Amino acid sequence: MKCVYSIIFSTVFSATLSYLFPNLNMGKDITAVLYTVSGIMFSIGMSLAVTFKTEGVNNTTILREIRDNVRQVRNGFIWYFIMSTALFIILYIIGTSDGKTLCCKKISFNPSLAVSLYMISSIAYYIYNFIKLQKFNTEIEDELRNEKN
Repeated sequence: MKCVYSIIFSTVFSATLSYLFPNLNMGKDITAVLYTVSGIMFSIGMSLAVTFKTEGVNNTTILREIRDNVRQVRNGFIWYFIMSTALFIILYIIGTSDGKTLCCKKISFNPSLAVSLYMISSIAYYIYNFIKLQKFNTEIEDELRNEKN
């Protein structure tokens, strides 16, 4: 559920900044690079989540908790990447990938900026979860080492 709130917050935050700064141009090259970086980080994150080791953990309650946490991280990676991909495709379909603003009555909105900011927030989410997975793995190793001693 945290992931859904995080995605909603990122989307609203990106759209709001795009509305406040409609003339700020990110350009299609920056958006494409951010999408590429997001794709690379997604694949790294998925490989970390899929190969997360729980061997040696015998307590079923703890094992279930570990698996639930890793599943949440994995699902977050998937949803953030789905949203990034959808926004990237929509940006190119509506033809505003070059930084043009959309105007409706007196409201100006820069979709390129909004998508770029969303991708930046997804990259930050990936980094946060990389650190979280690494810390979680270290805690498991330390706990297993303490049990052996």
